[in-house]
Amino acid sequence: VLPGQQPGKAEPKVVMCSAHTDEKVNLYCKVDEMPVCALCKLVGTHQDHEVAALADAYKEKKDILMKEIAGLKDRNKEISDFVTGMRETCVKVQEQNKNWKD
Repeated sequence: VLPGQQPGKAEPKVVMCSAHTDEKVNLYCKVDEMPVCALCKLVGTHQDHEVAALADAYKEKKDILMKEIAGLKDRNKEISDFVTGMRETCVKVQEQNKNWKD
């Protein structure tokens, strides 16, 4: 672990702009849904696009994904409970069928 780095946390990557190779990517273009550098926003293909700070966009996207994951987990539990109930019903039907045949 490097000084100032939290255990279990990866050191943030520095991503450079593909259009402006000396510039770090630090913005997020909301129109094209991609990371961009300041030069892309000022003079490049994203100058008329709405942008946000990359960290803010990351947090927003992560929060949305976490909510969606929570919803999927809830739905998975509902489906698992339903399947369990169906299996129990099948066992009861098989037992009743066996009793009727006897």
